[in-house]
Amino acid sequence: MVYLTISTGIGGGAVIDGRLHRGAAGNGGEFGHVMVRTDGRPCLCGRRGCLEGYASGTSIALRAREAVAERGEDRRSRSCRSSGPRTSSPPRRRATPSRPSSGTRPSTSSPSPSPTS
Repeated sequence: MVYLTISTGIGGGAVIDGRLHRGAAGNGGEFGHVMVRTDGRPCLCGRRGCLEGYASGTSIALRAREAVAERGEDRRSRSCRSSGPRTSSPPRRRATPSRPSSGTRPSTSSPSPSPTS
């Protein structure tokens, strides 16, 4: 039986013949540090090309930020070259429940008596 977890890192464990497999160096469940690409991305373990550097949640988020930054710079450089006006939709407002204005609120108090002389 093999258990694999993918979150901020990649890990797991293997049970062989009813016993947890620990490996020769005690890191039998460190599936995230299996090399998947020679000279790949640097890993926090100090090696390069580990699965964790490509498939962990942390790595996916990092690569997404890198892609957005690259794409943003491409868009900025294209918009500087653009000669036409930039069009965009106005920001959408959240719907809020309407409230009666202070002048339309019905009075709940009884009328005051008229002064007598």
